[in-house]
Amino acid sequence: MVINWIGRTFGFPEGFAGNLTSGGSASTILALATARDSKNVKAVDFSRCVVYMTQISHYCVEKALNTIGMREAVRRTVPTDKSTYKMNAEELKIIIEKDKNNDLIPFLVYATAGTTDLGSIDPLNEIASIARQHSLWMHVDACYGGFFIMSNEAKPSFRGIERCDSLAVDPHKSLFIPYGCGCVIVRQGSKLKYSNALNRPAPYAQDSFKDEREDEPSPCHLSFELSRHFRGVRVWMPLKLFGLAPFRDALTEKILLARYFYEQLAERDDFQLGPYPELSVVVFRYAKAPNDTEKFNEQLLDSLMRDGRVALASTRLRGVYYLRVCILCFRTHLKEVDLLLEMVDKNVEIYLKSVSKKPRESQQLS
Repeated sequence: MVINWIGRTFGFPEGFAGNLTSGGSASTILALATARDSKNVKAVDFSRCVVYMTQISHYCVEKALNTIGMREAVRRTVPTDKSTYKMNAEELKIIIEKDKNNDLIPFLVYATAGTTDLGSIDPLNEIASIARQHSLWMHVDACYGGFFIMSNEAKPSFRGIERCDSLAVDPHKSLFIPYGCGCVIVRQGSKLKYSNALNRPAPYAQDSFKDEREDEPSPCHLSFELSRHFRGVRVWMPLKLFGLAPFRDALTEKILLARYFYEQLAERDDFQLGPYPELSVVVFRYAKAPNDTEKFNEQLLDSLMRDGRVALASTRLRGVYYLRVCILCFRTHLKEVDLLLEMVDKNVEIYLKSVSKKPRESQQLS
C-alpha cells in the first residue's frame, strides 16, 4: 500500500514496483543494479560505460557503482548553470554524443530532485527526453526533496520526474517519518524483480513462497535484503492517522520559511547568498569581513553550533565556503528562523566590535 501510494504520488504509470529500504544509499544500489541488468552490460563492458552526474550529485552514486561491481565505469561531470546549479541539459547532450563517437557506452544519467547542497532540482523533463533519445537509464535522486512534490509551491519544478526509470526517495527526510525508511521505485517493475529474484527458493524456505501472488511478490524478490524491518507501518500509520493535509502544509511551510530567511538576509548588504531557495535549503556567507572571509565564516558556524540552539552545516560552491541552512524538521517554525537570524546578527556584531578594538590581532568569535 505504501509503495503504491509513493509511486502514484510521483506519477508513475501502472506496472511500477518498489521496495522500502534503510535509506537512499540502499535505494541507489538497487536502482543502479537494476539499470545494469536491464541494459545487459557485462563486466567486459564496465570500463566503457559512462555515468553522467554533476559536481553536486550525492556521493552515494559513487559508492553504489563500486558496490555493484562497476568501479571501472567512467564518471562524467556535467556542467551546471552558473546561477541555479542545475544540470545543463544542452551540455549533457553534447557530452553524450562525444562519448558515443568515442566508442563508449552512455549508460546512466543521475539527475537530482533536491540537491543536498542547495535543494536545486535538475531540469527533469529535458533530461528524460535526452535519456530516451540515447537509450540511457535515468535515475532520479529525490532522497531529500522528493516529497516536496506534494506542495503546490514546488510541484511544477518536478515536471518530468514520472518519466524516469528509477527513483530514490526518503520518507525519513521530507515526509518527517522516523529514521531508517527509504524507498526505491522502478518504472518497469519486472526489471526490479528480474535483478533481485531467485529462480527458486532455498529448500528450507519453500513453504514461505508457495502462496505468493504474481502481482504481489515477496519483498525479498525486489531487493538484496532478506531479513528486514517492517518499514511500511512507519509510513502508513502517520498518513492514516493524520491524513495528507498536515504533511502538505508542513512542506509548504518549510519552503516559505527558507524564502523568508533568504529574503531577510538579502536585505542586509553584508551577506552573499546562493540561489533563491527552490525547496528548503539556503546557503549564505558573511562577505565583508575585514580580514580572512573564509576563516570568519568558519568561526561564525562554530559559534552558532556551540550555542546549541540551532544546527547548521557548511558546504562549498565552486570552491567558496558557505554556511548551509536546511529547514526540514517538522518542529521548525518562524520563531526558530527568527532566532537564527538574531544569532547571526549578534555574532557578526561581536566580531566587528572586536576587530575595531584590536585591529592588529587575529580575531575569534566569542
